Amino acid sequence: MSPAWIKMAQNEIASVLAGEDLEGIDFTLCEEFTGAPDDLRREGAATIGFFVRVKDGRVEVGDHPADDADFKIVSDYEDALTIARDPDAPAAQQSMMEARLAEGRLQIVGNPADVPAILAGLDIHRLLSSRTV
Repeated sequence: MSPAWIKMAQNEIASVLAGEDLEGIDFTLCEEFTGAPDDLRREGAATIGFFVRVKDGRVEVGDHPADDADFKIVSDYEDALTIARDPDAPAAQQSMMEARLAEGRLQIVGNPADVPAILAGLDIHRLLSSRTV
């Protein structure tokens, strides 16, 4: 979640959504990661993460979990990193996600059905995987 990664994510996500009709969408997606290494966390923060906010036709990517997110995925850092690097990893399979939910290593906050179609179709992990180390 370095400043360079956030800038890259902003550019990539904004590029994919360029030309799409974003008017009327006011929605924030968020990913929050628990158990992240100390050196990645902001002072006093227990977690790390990022958000994607679409509002007033604009796209913003932020460098921290958003408390006001409409839809949030909270995941163990190592699990999330595995998927971020390889969206086809076994950890990304539905059965593994269900196991992680049951074990408390994954939490979904909000209703996936409420995510606007343009954002639901945005495969952030696949989009950014080649740039995530």
